[in-house]
Amino acid sequence: MSNHVVVIGAGVVGAASAIELLNDGRRATLLESAEPGGEQAASYWNAGWFSSHSVIPSAGPRTPMLAADCKAVASVTETALRMAGQVEIAAADAAPNRRRADALRTHLPRDLSPDRIRYWLGCRPRMPDGLPCIGFASATRHIIHAFGHGHAGLVGSARTERVVAQLLSGRDPEIPLGPFDPRRFA
Repeated sequence: MSNHVVVIGAGVVGAASAIELLNDGRRATLLESAEPGGEQAASYWNAGWFSSHSVIPSAGPRTPMLAADCKAVASVTETALRMAGQVEIAAADAAPNRRRADALRTHLPRDLSPDRIRYWLGCRPRMPDGLPCIGFASATRHIIHAFGHGHAGLVGSARTERVVAQLLSGRDPEIPLGPFDPRRFA
């Protein structure tokens, strides 16, 4: 396997894989496109709303907390309190549903000025069967796919990056990859 690896997709799995490669003494180039394409064509998108404000409250969650009533997670970053969640399933060109963002607002501090809140709507690549694609590309063993984790990207990324590192180093993966085969939709 080459000492220089190109990782396509800068999501959690791609970034974690690139870091693992660097830790293994390899060169890694991380690429992210603005539009889905190529062998990602089988994935479809569902969006998630994010809300953050730029002041970390003096009292607040020190570990991520789930707000089950609005299906969102509150977490503190270095620069903000972040509420993330709310699934929006719609066509890629559909207008955003602001009610989803409003549901997050109810869990931010009540005295927070509206001009301090930033909303962001982002897409999560997801496969029709709910399982990510992990494994070698059909055209070459020099390309390894690891995408389509949807809502489980943060949860599955560490395990996926370990499997990708095992494949890159020529070792057998620690889990059977049949269910995750990128060619399963062919």
